[in-house]
Amino acid sequence: MTSAAKENGGPRSGAEVFLPDGLLGFEDLTRFTIVEDEGAQPFCRLQSQDDPEVMFIIVDPVIIYGNDYAVPLAESDRDILDLGPEDVVDTWVLVAPVEGPERFAANLKGPVVLNTRNRVAKQVVVYNPAYAFRHPIRMADTASDRARLKAQVYR
Repeated sequence: MTSAAKENGGPRSGAEVFLPDGLLGFEDLTRFTIVEDEGAQPFCRLQSQDDPEVMFIIVDPVIIYGNDYAVPLAESDRDILDLGPEDVVDTWVLVAPVEGPERFAANLKGPVVLNTRNRVAKQVVVYNPAYAFRHPIRMADTASDRARLKAQVYR
């Protein structure tokens, strides 16, 4: 399995996603769309189709944690995602505003894994003490820093 976000430069805006179990705390919302907003990269919106007022900010965890970020999947998770040996997955983490100089944090313990073939996704829990529920995101100071960071990640 590989990551389509890294290979293709990110998600396709408007891509529909089905989360059969919903997200933690939002189990009744199962249909979402990934939306890329110009000028907001590398962040995207995970917009609920079941409740248009519900939206989450997501980002590729490699951008904020590096290539060492890994999400082990249980067999039951692989079954829900209907993952085959050749399937490509995207991994996203939810972003939330926080107090302090970073202003935003990512939930590295609760990523969303997406099978790009069938557009089925699942939020999983990662039991790794190196990952935090509120991993600080240090925003690039300038547009050139953001462009350089994006080029490094999506090469």
